[in-house]
Amino acid sequence: MPAVHAAEAPTAQTHEVTLILSELRAVVCAAACRFDAQLLDRDNAAFAMVEWSVIAHAAETAVALAAARVDECGAPPSAGAASPADFVAKTTGTTTAKATEKIESGRGLRTSTRVRERAAAGALSPDQTAAITDALTVNPAAEDRLLGAADTNSLGGLRDACAQAKTEGQDVAAIEKRIHRNRHVRRYRDKEGAEHLHAVGTKATMAKVDAALKPLIDAQFKKAHAEGLREPLEAYAYDALIDLAAGSTSSDAKVKPTIRNLTVVRVDLEALTRGATETDETCEIVGLGPISVETARAVLGESILKLVITKGVDVRNVTHLGRGPNTAQKIALLWEHSMCMREGCGHTARLQYNHAYDFEYCKTKHTRVDETEPLCDPDHELQTRHGWSLVVGTGRRPMVPPDDPRHPKNRPKP
Repeated sequence: MPAVHAAEAPTAQTHEVTLILSELRAVVCAAACRFDAQLLDRDNAAFAMVEWSVIAHAAETAVALAAARVDECGAPPSAGAASPADFVAKTTGTTTAKATEKIESGRGLRTSTRVRERAAAGALSPDQTAAITDALTVNPAAEDRLLGAADTNSLGGLRDACAQAKTEGQDVAAIEKRIHRNRHVRRYRDKEGAEHLHAVGTKATMAKVDAALKPLIDAQFKKAHAEGLREPLEAYAYDALIDLAAGSTSSDAKVKPTIRNLTVVRVDLEALTRGATETDETCEIVGLGPISVETARAVLGESILKLVITKGVDVRNVTHLGRGPNTAQKIALLWEHSMCMREGCGHTARLQYNHAYDFEYCKTKHTRVDETEPLCDPDHELQTRHGWSLVVGTGRRPMVPPDDPRHPKNRPKP
């Protein structure tokens, strides 16, 4: 419990801050009251949304900094709060856990000037700020990399990068053991009567859950597609979970896992042989993040898991004459690109193996890994039906409509 400081006498500076905040509050609230989105066309509505988001992000940064200071000084005695976090939770209308995260984020902002500048400018959301500042408490050297990840990745992708940064130089095996000790499943009911299920565990054990669910999710998707239904992936995942609990599938037949449903372990051969990773070596479950070599060795016997070693066959140089990638190429693609290649997209499920622009099968009559890039279903639809394309380059990058000057077809002719 932080020490509670005695209230200090107001100074001219604190009086000025109070006056500025009161005026700012009046201006922003008045603008929000007058704001009528129904009067806006599409482009202006999108512009307004961006501007309001920047304002909100900047304000949330200041809230986090103030919350960290409240945690230092203690909650006002008149608030009747059990703790500073309880006061922050009541004031901001959130849970104590979220309030604690906000306090930690505020502390991190005070020690990271560049993150604070970006957040205060409204360029980082509260979730992005919390993820980055949390990672920097363990690995301050990762600041530039994580700020770059925030520019080009979805929130999920950024959290993956933060998790990776936190494990660098750490004893991953010890972290896994600590997570395993704290494993749990929590059930609760919300005010509408809906039941919730929340599970916490290690990457390796959750990979087993993913591997068991993926073929059942595919079965649910195919059944809905045949019936002309369209529902979110999360809905199919829930139905698959119920099927798994019931010991059956939607078709009452055993569903065999396909390449799409594999869990891929990526590990450097030297690390696998040695028993531990060293600087710049990799040992991870693709799409989930770093694991210890001890865990990698333990899961290699699982029939649903496939091992990809970095000193193995160079599948990038294999040319397959079929329209789509073969098994080895699919595993390589899962290894290299576990997420949609469109910059900012966080989709990792139901990825389509897409031939890159100018390397379409109708032109090349072959499939190569270095000419194939995964796209999620919605982005693949944009490309095949509406002419969108990833801009020229490699790695995750923007996807643009056909009239955009960055579209590959609009490149100047050599």
